[in-house]
Amino acid sequence: MSSARADDRGAGAMLAPMAGVAVAPLVGASMLGDAPLGVLQRILLTTDATVVRLLEGFFGEVIRTAGLGQVSRPVSPADGELEPAGHETLLCRETLLQGSDTGRNYIYAEACVVLDRLDAAVREGLLTTSEPIGYLLAANRIETFREILRLGRKPAGPLGARFAMDSHDELLSRTYRIIAGGSPIMLLTEWFPALEFPEGGEQVADPNRGSAVAGS
Repeated sequence: MSSARADDRGAGAMLAPMAGVAVAPLVGASMLGDAPLGVLQRILLTTDATVVRLLEGFFGEVIRTAGLGQVSRPVSPADGELEPAGHETLLCRETLLQGSDTGRNYIYAEACVVLDRLDAAVREGLLTTSEPIGYLLAANRIETFREILRLGRKPAGPLGARFAMDSHDELLSRTYRIIAGGSPIMLLTEWFPALEFPEGGEQVADPNRGSAVAGS
């Protein structure tokens, strides 16, 4: 399927709340204004679906996750959006969602997971496999919902190389947390092109290393 097309409607239509997604107050919605957005981008900004499956259905190729780096650290007061409690451990990763056939980079993500709050099977899968956490949660029948905290739009800068874009081209972002059992278990920020998903983009040597966080 071809890449998302620009749409001449304003962002307001895209920003209506969707079932299962908490969006109030949605910080950053006003900054999107009436600027054009791609059709898929409108969906990505507010969806409660598994992002990997959404991309696979839209583009017709298997999506793989590519790990760029990770670090484990204690939770701190600065992690307020994860509602820190006690001596918990965070696993923070940078990843890309890539098309397995085209090699196209669709999403760059930064994510922090509270390991202590995960079901044992989900935690084991996260640490030992390349399955996205969204798949692991679904496979273990863990009920979750996503709370969208803010949206953003800015020039791509150095991230442009990941998407075969110029540094002045724009990226959209959404920051949200995944809640299970009444507590946030994960905080993510996802970045993607505002209009289209260009072919190409900077690749990584090992597309499967440390990849399980992305694609929630």
